[in-house]
Amino acid sequence: GPTPDIGNFSLIDYFVQLLGQEIMKKQILKFTQLAKENIGGAERTETLTEKQVEAEKRAKAVRSLVDDVNHQISATVTGSSHEVDKRQKGLPINKLGLSMEKAAEQLAPETILGLVMKDGADCEKDVAFRQAETEISMDRQVYKNMKSLLKTEGQKLDTQREKLSSARLTMDTFASQLANATKYGNSDKIPSLQSELERASENFHRERESYSVKLNAFKGLEKEFAKYIVNYLRLQADFHRDCVAILEDRVSQLESRLDVIPQNPLFGSDLSQHLKSTGRKLATVIEKCIEVLWIRSLKTQGLFRLAGSASEIKKLKISFNNGLANCDDFLDDHVLADCLKQYLRELPDPLLTHNLYDDWLAAAGHSSEQERREALAAVVYKLPTGNYDNLKYLINFLSELKQFEDVNKMSARNIGLVIGPNLLWSRDTQELNATFAETPIMSRITEDLINNYSVIFCKGEKIVRPEEATNDPVAPPRRRRPAPQPPVRSPSTSSGGSPSVESERRPPPQVPIPASRTLPK
Repeated sequence: GPTPDIGNFSLIDYFVQLLGQEIMKKQILKFTQLAKENIGGAERTETLTEKQVEAEKRAKAVRSLVDDVNHQISATVTGSSHEVDKRQKGLPINKLGLSMEKAAEQLAPETILGLVMKDGADCEKDVAFRQAETEISMDRQVYKNMKSLLKTEGQKLDTQREKLSSARLTMDTFASQLANATKYGNSDKIPSLQSELERASENFHRERESYSVKLNAFKGLEKEFAKYIVNYLRLQADFHRDCVAILEDRVSQLESRLDVIPQNPLFGSDLSQHLKSTGRKLATVIEKCIEVLWIRSLKTQGLFRLAGSASEIKKLKISFNNGLANCDDFLDDHVLADCLKQYLRELPDPLLTHNLYDDWLAAAGHSSEQERREALAAVVYKLPTGNYDNLKYLINFLSELKQFEDVNKMSARNIGLVIGPNLLWSRDTQELNATFAETPIMSRITEDLINNYSVIFCKGEKIVRPEEATNDPVAPPRRRRPAPQPPVRSPSTSSGGSPSVESERRPPPQVPIPASRTLPK
């Protein structure tokens, strides 16, 4: 043809222009072919085989459904942080734990409600920590992996489907052009169109085969998606299993504590009713306080004479009333001693009983020591079994305490002065003058019981010293661990004043531990 007048254009610009015109021409022809197919003016080659159509429907359903399930999985995850502590803070169950912890602090842990709140808070926070761990694992191992696999493989399918559609359209376009050239006798275009159609047809079948391969590959991914779902369920099962273990262990402990809580407070309750309802031989307060005092306090100066901290005594009494007392937690021996005295004083019927009040006074009135001892022994054996057992246990301990009077400054007389008024008193306690008048008598009775313990309480029994004893259910058992020692108190402190505390702690007393004796029948 004639030489093109390219003017100021370079040769490269000229060929680019021609190429653009050719590409645009092809695009216009494809658009025309597509329009004819849509309005039914041209035949359309089926893009997919029947098997491919079914496989494509299956792939679309899998993609849609798996994506929806994965979205719901992500909805179960409450946080976005990959640090367990940070994620835990945002969990509702952790906030509940913090609320229970705050309630426990205000209610005091020595109360049953405070204890339940404290243990409940720990339990909820443990569950929250485990939930945070599980959510992070679900996010990393399930949600993100499944989302990535769906996106990557789905894009491959979409890309290949577009290529196949384009190849089919190109092939149909050349087929339509060839048909028109043949119809209108454009024989000069027929060879080139036939060649283009052949190449387009080969490309179409090649792209369709590639699409089949990708459909089959995507179908094979169903097992991978299933594995992710199973992994999610496994993580969920592990989480709930751990939570059940945490909850059952804590609930079991709390239920056990609730079972041992007395129906009525120990302080101020009748001794016989307490022993009957609990099936015990020794009152809880008497046994537990003496059990610890016997181990660590026989050399404590002024025991039962010096006052303990009022707030600590109140705390210990609340613990006893709620069935939660652990005397080892109270380092001050005087707190335990004062608590024991208050328990004895708050009994509705004193340990030596109102019914035998006149008998005790008559026995104490004998001037002869031997007569007084025999009279006291006679009254002792009139006591109800529960009162006798607890009195014997108490006097046994006090008689041992007296053995260290050179160190603890608590002679039988001194012990009688502070313990006696808590063992027996008049029914009419309103008469203050009568109470003061009775105090020396009660102290004398207690002193005689201590000095004559082996004679009064062990008739016909072999007297076993603590270092020789091996089996005695009335005496406290051996301790598994040494009890912590309280600070040394100034011996100048009186029972009515505030005790002074030295900075140094006294060494633990080397006291032989008594074992069991048989309770009197």
